[in-house]
Amino acid sequence: MIRVRTLPALLVAVVTLAGCLQLTEARRVTEPPKRPPADPLDAYTFRIDKARESGAWTEGEEWIARIPPALIDDYRRWFEPRAHRFPPLWIYASARRLQEDGAYVKAAYWYVAARERQIRQLRRCRDDSAKEQLIWADAGFADLRAEMGRHPELTRYAAKHAFAWLDLHEDPEAGLLAACLRGQAGAERAKDGRLVPVDGTGGRGRAFRLVPPPVENPADWIIPESEIHDIRTWSRILMKKDVASILGEPEELPPVSTLTPLR
Repeated sequence: MIRVRTLPALLVAVVTLAGCLQLTEARRVTEPPKRPPADPLDAYTFRIDKARESGAWTEGEEWIARIPPALIDDYRRWFEPRAHRFPPLWIYASARRLQEDGAYVKAAYWYVAARERQIRQLRRCRDDSAKEQLIWADAGFADLRAEMGRHPELTRYAAKHAFAWLDLHEDPEAGLLAACLRGQAGAERAKDGRLVPVDGTGGRGRAFRLVPPPVENPADWIIPESEIHDIRTWSRILMKKDVASILGEPEELPPVSTLTPLR
């Protein structure tokens, strides 16, 4: 009697449990997957990418300078595969961050690459005063250049690989006009610009950025690369001379050419 009465109840319990298991499985399938935690570097790389797409070169340079020290190594891994699309001033800014992080070999590598690219870029500026940016760059990398002088083998290693990287990648037009406009003539033109607020000032009050008026004809500021004779040859000669001066070695005189060297 007891067995007869308890058997149906047991069957009901088994069926109910099976239904619960099916429901649990169904819920498990329909539940949205858990999202991975947001990468803190994305807040900076997103802005840098947007600046590259819109040609806001000064803004992108500012965002590179804002990257926190704890994210520098992550930024390097993000930056290096994309560096060939960056203007020289962005590569300079990245090298400065690597220098601040103590990665002197990497900083020297990108400093050499940025400087040679900038030599070629500034040679195309019709305003000769724009070339003074090379002096500003040297001042910004005074500590790095001193460190390179103290470690000649590492400097030669960094320069060798920087030259190889430059040979593998063509120079982009990125930031060329912006670089030419940083000369004396560009500064005069910027007086007619306007101030726009800058986002992400970190609670330090409202900051503004100067936006010059648009350029009507870029040809008024830039010399076509086809009109510059042996620009790549000269930039490599000048960069090798600069590395030799950092190492305190004799600088070989460049070959005679039909054009006046940059400096």
